[in-house]
Amino acid sequence: MSLPSRRRVLRRVGAVAAVPGVTIGIGSRSGRGVDSDEAEWHRTYGGDGFQCHALSETDDGVLVIGRTGSGRPETPWIAEIDGDGEPRWTTTIDTPGFTSAVDAVEVDGGYTVLGTTDESPSLWLVRLDDAGREQWRRREEGPHGIRGLHPADDGYLVTGYRGNPQRVDAEPDAWVRATDADGRTRWEHTYDGSYVSNVLSREDGFLLAGGATVAVRVRYRTSTAGECSSGPPPTASSSGGGRTMYNT
Repeated sequence: MSLPSRRRVLRRVGAVAAVPGVTIGIGSRSGRGVDSDEAEWHRTYGGDGFQCHALSETDDGVLVIGRTGSGRPETPWIAEIDGDGEPRWTTTIDTPGFTSAVDAVEVDGGYTVLGTTDESPSLWLVRLDDAGREQWRRREEGPHGIRGLHPADDGYLVTGYRGNPQRVDAEPDAWVRATDADGRTRWEHTYDGSYVSNVLSREDGFLLAGGATVAVRVRYRTSTAGECSSGPPPTASSSGGGRTMYNT
C-alpha cells in the first residue's frame, strides 16, 4: 500500500489521550475517526501519563507534540511518525519547573520546538535535528499566553497574548515576538486584540489573525519590524465575538 501524502495524513489523523500511552490513528475518508471499523491503522505510543497536545505536518509524515507524566513533573515529549504511524524517533526535552511544549515547526534539517515553563525565564525554544537530537536551546522571558510558533524572515514569530485574561479590569493584548534563526529576540510588539493565533508572511511584513472581545477589523501598514506606520484608523462593530485581522 502506498503511503498517503502529508496533507492526506493530516486531514485524516485523529489524536486522543489514552491510558496508557498516546493513541493516534488514520480513519476512513468519511471522517468517522479511529473508532470506525474502516480505520486503516492506529498506534499507541509511550506508557501511563503520555498525552498528545498537537500534531504538526512534516514533508513525509507527522510530528507528535505531547508530554509524559501527570502533574509535577511533566516532560515535553516529541515523536516523528511516518504515514503508517511507525515511529522514526522519539525524544523528551528536559526543562525545569512545570513545563509543556506548545508548538513546533519544521526547518531545514530538523525542527524547532516552542514551550513554556513556570520558572523564570518562562519561554523556551529548542532546536532538534532530523533524528530528534537537541542542537541548541534558548530561554527568555515571555508573557503569560504563548500560543504558536511560525517561520518568518530567517527566524520565527512567537505569537500569543500579554496580560491575564482572568482579570476583569484589564484586557489582554495581542502579542508577537520575532526571533532570529537561533532564537534570539529581534523585536516584539503588542496590538489591539485579545491574542494572535495565525501568521502569513508578506513581502513587506506579516498578516496576523487572532481573537477579539468584539468584532473588530484593523488594517495597519508596518515595516518587517512590526512597527505601525500611518494609515486608516481602526474600525469596530458593537457586536460581540469575532476575529481580528492585522495587515502588518
